[in-house]
Amino acid sequence: MKEKVDTIAPRDVFLHSLRYWWLLALISFAGSAVGFIIFQLKPPLYESRAIISVGIDFTQTGYLTDIEEDQMIGMVGDVITSTDVINSVETFARKENLIDNDESVRDYLQLERWGFRWATRSQHNDPQTAAKLSNLWAQISMDNLEDSYEHSIIAEGIGRYILSLETCLQYLVGGEPVHGLCSMDDLDALQTELEIAADQLKVEMLKARGITPATQLAMSENASIPDQPVRFDLNLMVFSGAILGFIFGILIIEFLIPLNTNKE
Repeated sequence: MKEKVDTIAPRDVFLHSLRYWWLLALISFAGSAVGFIIFQLKPPLYESRAIISVGIDFTQTGYLTDIEEDQMIGMVGDVITSTDVINSVETFARKENLIDNDESVRDYLQLERWGFRWATRSQHNDPQTAAKLSNLWAQISMDNLEDSYEHSIIAEGIGRYILSLETCLQYLVGGEPVHGLCSMDDLDALQTELEIAADQLKVEMLKARGITPATQLAMSENASIPDQPVRFDLNLMVFSGAILGFIFGILIIEFLIPLNTNKE
């Protein structure tokens, strides 16, 4: 003979809960009150973001694989999150009283990539501060990116100059006349000039920070003041508390209050 297995029927749960509707309503109200209290303890959080777009001049680079394109775009993100940029944002944020002296601006900032775009996101309890921090981060990032781009142009020029010096060196070593082709015909002077140019190239490449002349940058969207919080919204907190209270009330009624029915 098979043993009888007790199952929970949704209809029985509904009828049982309906009998104690007043208790269910009371617990739901208590849940909404808890949500309201949490809202008071945890103010709403607003988010704002600015967008930096990245383009690639393929006439300079030629065909690139997906990995190579991703690396070029990733270099832009590395500059945006670099220590120099973040420290500058923190300095200006404190100067403008956007954050306290004992706070770190990193607690409010987050970088997000959307394909060929970088979003400098900022979250703060004050919507205006959130927008200001996001725009400040994006603007300082653009200043640094443009500076890196200028150094990449200089590095490219130095690279071409080194190639011309190497051509001269080949002519000198081969004993061929270099008049009209090179500005110098002394081997020692040429080697010294190569060393100086190589050192300059190294410095400029470091300052370029991976940005190339083929990288195209634009501040495509400024951060605006948000009108709705992304977390800890009052209505959402109260509603969530009521729903959780409702579910908790059903569990209390079902498991702690016996169902007065006779079953054979």
